[in-house]
Amino acid sequence: MHRVLLVEDDDAFRIFCRVALEAAGYEVIQARDGSVAVEKALRERPDCVVLDLWLPGLTGSGVLRVLRANRRLDRVPVIVLSGVPEVKDREGLLSFGADEVLEKPIAPDRLVAQVRKWIGKGRSAATRSLLSDRLEPA
Repeated sequence: MHRVLLVEDDDAFRIFCRVALEAAGYEVIQARDGSVAVEKALRERPDCVVLDLWLPGLTGSGVLRVLRANRRLDRVPVIVLSGVPEVKDREGLLSFGADEVLEKPIAPDRLVAQVRKWIGKGRSAATRSLLSDRLEPA
């Protein structure tokens, strides 16, 4: 069974997403803030991360940077959920390693389809190399 780390601070929306993912056969690991998400990602090694941007503590962008900088997690697909559908934010998130940026609210079948798609694809070595170049300190 594939594991999905669901990082969302809104309880009702997190439950909504969890139910949809569990109904599709995924094991769902949950976190309400960015710091806990990083700890759970390191411990649980999920197959995919569904990540809200606006989180208490470490933001979703911060979580994304940590995941992409960690050799054990840099291949895990990350789907970012955002209530702010600005193109510049989407492009920035993709350039820092998000695999997909989806607008909230989202239909449960669309969320499940995106998780299925990215778990099937994984991340390529070329993408990892490109990201490591961008994330390395100057």
